[in-house]
Amino acid sequence: MATSIQESQKSSYMLVKFFYGSTPTVYRYTDWSSDVSDDEGLGGSSFTFTSTPSMEIRLGLLTGTLDDKMHEIILSRNSFFDRISDGTPHAPVKVIVWEIIDSTAASGPTRIMHFRGRLASSVRNYEGNSDRVKLEISTMKLALKTRAGMPANDHCENVFGDDSIESGAAGKQCTVDLGPLRTTGTLTAITGKNVTITGVTTPAEPTGTRYWHRGHVEYDGTRIQIRDWLHAAATSFDLMNFPPQEWINKTVTLTPGCDHTRAVCSARWSNIANFNGFGILIPSKNPTYQK
Repeated sequence: MATSIQESQKSSYMLVKFFYGSTPTVYRYTDWSSDVSDDEGLGGSSFTFTSTPSMEIRLGLLTGTLDDKMHEIILSRNSFFDRISDGTPHAPVKVIVWEIIDSTAASGPTRIMHFRGRLASSVRNYEGNSDRVKLEISTMKLALKTRAGMPANDHCENVFGDDSIESGAAGKQCTVDLGPLRTTGTLTAITGKNVTITGVTTPAEPTGTRYWHRGHVEYDGTRIQIRDWLHAAATSFDLMNFPPQEWINKTVTLTPGCDHTRAVCSARWSNIANFNGFGILIPSKNPTYQK
């Protein structure tokens, strides 16, 4: 018997799954005229995909190179889409899109996974419609299109902690294990990009006053870098972006930072053997014609 996709008479509908956070929050939608129950191809429990007939999915052009185009999903606004399109920081949103093709003449439906990726950008009031939002989705392949290279200066080029943020083990280059260095506190107030965090004990350090500088504050998968912090105002943290108001009175996680100088690498982290600011070895003059 032919499969559904081979039949001349068939119907199809799309399934879209959005999820984010350390303990994932999940939203599921379908463009079918009624709710759909589906196991996401896993063969286990079924989940309800909410009927959203106005949803439009535009698959990006696949070129076979790194110049693929973004996928687009256009939907009516609701509280979830308003939150991820309001311009304030949000945890990375992952997206999976399937198409289900069915025919009564076939033995069963055909499932096609069109793509999985991450939300890259959002546009409210799409095409002048105040009730619509456009989401642009980037795939892993598009993430590979980035400039490579390393500045030749006297600051370390390693990512502080490297993969220790995700793995909990020492990084491969920096080797500073960030796991034991993280601590938690209560975010009690937000004033613009400044937040007040209480209940945090900052370790004494030989380099002085900026232990949390260039670290980050995190809540439920949303991470904002700390622009500035001083021992003299220990509960005050200046951030690089506006934190969401729902963070107030929440327990947040703090990770220290590094300003990538030799002094901090040596005195704060005792890690000078892995310092990677190779520009310090470049002579201050050209030895072939300068004295």
